[in-house]
Amino acid sequence: MASPCRFSANFDDGVFPPTGAEIYNPDLGIHWELDSLAAHSPPYAARIDNLVNVNYGTRDEILLPFLNLNSSNPDSSLSLIFWWAYARSDPNYSDELIVQISKDCGVNYTNILTKSGHALVTGPTQTTPFIPTAAQWRKATVNLFQYRTEEYVKIRFVNVTDGGNRLYLDDIQIDGGLVTGTVEPERAAFPVRIFPNPAFDLVRCRQKPVGMNRFIRVFDTLGRLLRDYGPDPGKTLDLAGLPAGLIFFKIESAGQVVTLRLIKVK
Repeated sequence: MASPCRFSANFDDGVFPPTGAEIYNPDLGIHWELDSLAAHSPPYAARIDNLVNVNYGTRDEILLPFLNLNSSNPDSSLSLIFWWAYARSDPNYSDELIVQISKDCGVNYTNILTKSGHALVTGPTQTTPFIPTAAQWRKATVNLFQYRTEEYVKIRFVNVTDGGNRLYLDDIQIDGGLVTGTVEPERAAFPVRIFPNPAFDLVRCRQKPVGMNRFIRVFDTLGRLLRDYGPDPGKTLDLAGLPAGLIFFKIESAGQVVTLRLIKVK
């Protein structure tokens, strides 16, 4: 298990999405991106430009890394904190910000915060691109106490566009208690990794030294065999047909066995 730490993503290192996080952009159009013109804590924030997004009703997401929220102190507080800024382009229209959490590895999500209309607005209605001032940022605090024993948590920020204006996010953090950080991969008896993780349809298996014989099998959390890829299945493995959620890859090579966790996204 990872050493105790608090999770944070302030985007200030200029890496986007943050390490381990993902961007979901189903229409391959306007999406969440790094912004340097406005930030709650400079130099960067995350931004989506609803002013130019005409695919109304489209969901665009920032998915945080898988988190282990299991706290060593059952009486401690646990909260998701972030800052946002938003303006409308027309008083009759408003985009929507939804924050959701999953405790089953991203299979099912529950809304933990929803903001639209006046509840989302922090700046004046304008038809020009909204660039918030320091006074136009607002702080949100979401109580996560009921999830304090969960070890595989996924949190996502969802923008639903409706012809509004720019929406900004900054200084995302999990505060209170001992949050044990992102879910770490298992340590291998020999150098091997499966990526990306989480994954949708395909993963790659990289092993050193290259050319070693190997057998790969997949099991569920109850130890039931889900798939046998057989000997030397190649570098790319097809996940089609495997259940969503936590699965385990058992890799045998040169008389050694390594088991790696992977999150299969439906």
